[in-house]
Amino acid sequence: VYKVPVSFTSILSTVTKHGRLRGRSVDHHCKSTLLRDFTQFWIESNGLSPARTRTRITWSSRGVHTRGVKMYTPSRSLVDEEQFVDALRERTGLSIRVVDFGLLSAKESVQVALNTDVLMGVHGAGLMWSAFMVPGKSSVVELFGGDRSANNRHYHNVASLAGLRYFDVKHGLKSVLGKALKWDNNERLLDQISAYLIDVAD
Repeated sequence: VYKVPVSFTSILSTVTKHGRLRGRSVDHHCKSTLLRDFTQFWIESNGLSPARTRTRITWSSRGVHTRGVKMYTPSRSLVDEEQFVDALRERTGLSIRVVDFGLLSAKESVQVALNTDVLMGVHGAGLMWSAFMVPGKSSVVELFGGDRSANNRHYHNVASLAGLRYFDVKHGLKSVLGKALKWDNNERLLDQISAYLIDVAD
């Protein structure tokens, strides 16, 4: 939401009255009133609110976009993303919206998060917008692969702080073209994610 010097500590390694929060490589199961108060303040200050018609599932895409004045190509992009999302739609019968947060403003990104029941995607910064999802009713589905292994737990921990449900998929994506990923018609992966999405939707 705003930039700070790199010397600042991560929210995931903050010292609390119970000691230091577990950070990048270890799950914690803490909830944060401070985080919820901040996100609610930001939402209200920008005149945003959840819409009556909500997007059940949002897929966080990782496409090429401008970062400042330079073009940025994210790692861990899913090269057969369209086929993967179409297969999920067919398997589950659910509506899935594809959003590239790298192309949106902060306000637009928060509005998407507010109107999403399940935010899913490959490990990456787009999942940070989950902090603005409706607590107690929303979920995060994180897929791992490429240059980030499943011991990178910060989006699990953000989901915990924000009061969201969390589900991860540690295996199933194939690395191709350096840091890019491919679903490659992996039926086991499709079944695993579909079962969770159908369970959440019921």
